[in-house]
Amino acid sequence: MKTNPRASSRVSWEGIAYRLREIRGNTSQVELGRALGAPQNVVSRYERGRVKPPLDYLLAVSRYADVTLDWLITGEKPKHP
Repeated sequence: MKTNPRASSRVSWEGIAYRLREIRGNTSQVELGRALGAPQNVVSRYERGRVKPPLDYLLAVSRYADVTLDWLITGEKPKHP
């Protein structure tokens, strides 16, 4: 049984990568990296699911995008605080 990467009560690194790309939207990886204090290549690795992002990065993203950390990690609502 394949899980939906967009919403799951379990931590899905593929789902997190998907939501990181969704949050970035039309912003470049360079711009997002500057805002979060991360190099573009690191942002890219997180978004591709090549490297598991650390909790401090996920927290910074959730604050940057004004989304709940729970949504960012699991895909479950509420998306916004």
